[in-house]
Amino acid sequence: MDSCRRGLGQRCRSPDYPGDSAAKHPSTTSSSRQTERREPAAEALTDVATIGILQQRTIEHGDQLSGQLQTTLHSRIVIGQAKGVLAAHGAVSMDDAFAQLRRYARAHHQRLTDLARSVTDGTADLAVILNHPQR
Repeated sequence: MDSCRRGLGQRCRSPDYPGDSAAKHPSTTSSSRQTERREPAAEALTDVATIGILQQRTIEHGDQLSGQLQTTLHSRIVIGQAKGVLAAHGAVSMDDAFAQLRRYARAHHQRLTDLARSVTDGTADLAVILNHPQR
């Protein structure tokens, strides 16, 4: 038996891999080479995933903004039509018709667009809206 097995305190060395350097061990060397090869690939995959997430957020934000703008445009059209109906019915200017429409909506806790829609579809009492007193 050699001194390594008897525990005499000598360092034991493998006959296949002499020396203490881990870099000389083939599995360590190939493993570190693989890690070097994987790091750029993993980084590239991470970058691609990040870009995909950011693009998806941008698309969602654009869709949300588009919806908001469409709603705003539709509201303005309905309000403009209601102003025209009130102006024609009451023989007042468009500005006065809008002021009366807004005043009535505020006093009755209604959304301006909802009131304008009721004016354009004929369910609102135009005389009451036009003759609503100022506060």
